[in-house]
Amino acid sequence: MVLLGVVFLLIIAAINYTNYSYSRSHSLNLLKTLISNEGVLKTDINQTDKMPFLYPRNDFEFQQFITVKTDKNRNIIEIIGTQGSSELTDDWTEVVKGILSVGADNGIWDGYRYLFVPDQEGYILAVVDQRISNAMNRRTLITSLIIGGLGLLVFLFIAIFLSSLLVKPVEEAFDKQKQFISDASHELKTPISVIAINADVLESEIGQNSYLSFIQSESCRMEYLVNDLLILARMDSTKSCCQFNTLDLSQIIEGVVLTFESCAYEAHKGLQSEIQKNINFKGDSEKIKQLMSILLDNAIKYANDGGMIKVILEMKNEHRRLAVYNTGQGICESEKEKIFQRFYRVDASRSKQTGGYGLGLAIAKSIVEAHEGKIWVEGEAGSWICFEMLF
Repeated sequence: MVLLGVVFLLIIAAINYTNYSYSRSHSLNLLKTLISNEGVLKTDINQTDKMPFLYPRNDFEFQQFITVKTDKNRNIIEIIGTQGSSELTDDWTEVVKGILSVGADNGIWDGYRYLFVPDQEGYILAVVDQRISNAMNRRTLITSLIIGGLGLLVFLFIAIFLSSLLVKPVEEAFDKQKQFISDASHELKTPISVIAINADVLESEIGQNSYLSFIQSESCRMEYLVNDLLILARMDSTKSCCQFNTLDLSQIIEGVVLTFESCAYEAHKGLQSEIQKNINFKGDSEKIKQLMSILLDNAIKYANDGGMIKVILEMKNEHRRLAVYNTGQGICESEKEKIFQRFYRVDASRSKQTGGYGLGLAIAKSIVEAHEGKIWVEGEAGSWICFEMLF
């Protein structure tokens, strides 16, 4: 619709510019004709003139004009030609005096186009009344804008109607996909739990076994996947899954950071925090904790050995800024838009090492958006990465 609006405006501009150009050329042609014939109207237009079809033969007969001879100081000597008045009336007198006071050789004065040409005694001044043509041009402009606006509205309603028809099957397919993921996740929870419990019971009877270890490990991974899918399904279905209350965001973030200090220490990585005190926030405390857990877990997993992880919470321009930074693998420019996609991993070969299925950041983004916030990533490949949020 924006492109269509631009096209409409270009068409309207072309039509009105053409009308204006024709009116201007027509008046200038009349002025030159009057002066070249010493104030006498040229009734027979030379058909050898350039583009004669633009100047109908009798078109000049409807124009009001006056031709005046002046001395060197531009004082009126005599009237040498008129149309629309047999003498210099008060109206024409005011017009001519106004033009003479300007001092320019050509131009427009109060709707009258004029042209001065020097002769032996002084100047010849030709004036043509353009007020009617100007009014018609204005009316054409207003009419074309109104018709163009109504046309755009009609096209807008047609576009909305057609787009709703086109998008409806896509929406239905997307809703069915979300429903399938939700239903499948619910159905998978029970058999995965049964497999894990039976593996534990079997281990207690026969002792440790490599095959049982594989079963327990993979059932645990499947349980994480199913739980993540259920979280995403609930976040997609409605935002009402969040319980919004007034929270001390500083205290919540500080508490999550404390729980991850031991994990960072065991991984031989430093964890620092710069948390501004008494920052209040209206949100879901459990979802905020989950958000921070996802980001800190990723930071610890992907930080380099002996690297640094940093959490920042501060007020910035009436917004709450939350950032999670870590040194290490970093991120290249081409990956920044893809990293929040579901099941997307920057390095798929590391999935077995770090675990997960690439759903954590998708969940984090859903939580931020549910709190009407914004999340994005900054970083440099092979150096550092930082997830920043504004609420």
